[in-house]
Amino acid sequence: MLSLGSGPGLYETFLGMLFEHIEATKKFRIVCVDFAAKMTRKHAEILKTVRYPVPGTQTMRGVKNVEPVTGDMTALTFPDQSVDHVLCNNSLQWVPDWKKAVAEMARVLKPDGYLYLFVHRHGMTVADEKDKVRIELGASSVEDILDEIEKLGFEVGNMRQMGSQNGGQFGMRLDRVFVH
Repeated sequence: MLSLGSGPGLYETFLGMLFEHIEATKKFRIVCVDFAAKMTRKHAEILKTVRYPVPGTQTMRGVKNVEPVTGDMTALTFPDQSVDHVLCNNSLQWVPDWKKAVAEMARVLKPDGYLYLFVHRHGMTVADEKDKVRIELGASSVEDILDEIEKLGFEVGNMRQMGSQNGGQFGMRLDRVFVH
């Protein structure tokens, strides 16, 4: 599995622990790519300290099947059709050229693989300490993203709009998209 924009890798670390105990996924590996080297270093620190019990024993072990990597989701270093699954959870809106990122996902994904997107319906703004806007990212709609992934040969398998009593994260609706 390739996780793009994984940040400190908390979700992926948990999945790594889970997959190590399921017979069918014992060889499952998760490569976590984040553009921010600080996040990649934090993920490596977390992996060094996490210990969990081996079922049926009193042994504790670390997570061995998760690897944090600093990289750019618009220029992935993986060969064509080499990845079984791509997870892009809450990170596409941080990419200046989201179409290039989605094209890279399509390039590295195996034909029978799955792409899982968790997409914000709004862009993100990065400001300095004086609230001066430095960059605005992710100005796209979910409809634009779905059109683009269909152009790349993906087939939308499931889409679920999520919200909360307060209207979702940041008071706005979110979309969770599962495509293959």
